[in-house]
Amino acid sequence: MVWNKLFDLLGMSEDYDDEDIVITDHSRQDEVAAEIKSSKDPVEPPPSEAAPAPSLSSDEERKERIMRPLPPKAEVVLCRGAVAVELLDDMLTALRQGRLVLVDLGGVEVDEANSVLESLHQTVVASRGALFRVSKTTFLATPVKTACEEWIVEDDTSEGEGD
Repeated sequence: MVWNKLFDLLGMSEDYDDEDIVITDHSRQDEVAAEIKSSKDPVEPPPSEAAPAPSLSSDEERKERIMRPLPPKAEVVLCRGAVAVELLDDMLTALRQGRLVLVDLGGVEVDEANSVLESLHQTVVASRGALFRVSKTTFLATPVKTACEEWIVEDDTSEGEGD
């Protein structure tokens, strides 16, 4: 009974058909459409970067999500420690390609860390991005300012103290 509820939530109820096997080839970068191995219910692949039509049923919507290709590269690049100094050029290239760069400069000498931050800052300014300090030694470089938002909870008690 519990399993039935779980399968219903996952969209795998009793009417689930094992013959609909979706095979997607993510090795090709030209976003080739998924190949469907079913003779009963052929489904056309969704157009890339298009929002699903509001009239789709939940099964069609699920198939559309499954068939959407994975991004070819990572969206966030993470670099930790002294390796950040060695991989500075690669981080700058990734930033120019529109990817976010999260760098942890813990354990790096101050002069080298400042050099890395200066290079990241120059690249970010050139692309009209932003450089955020996440923690004491961790920084996030974004190629555009809208790629990251900082949410701050304001303290209501500080407003009333000035009266």
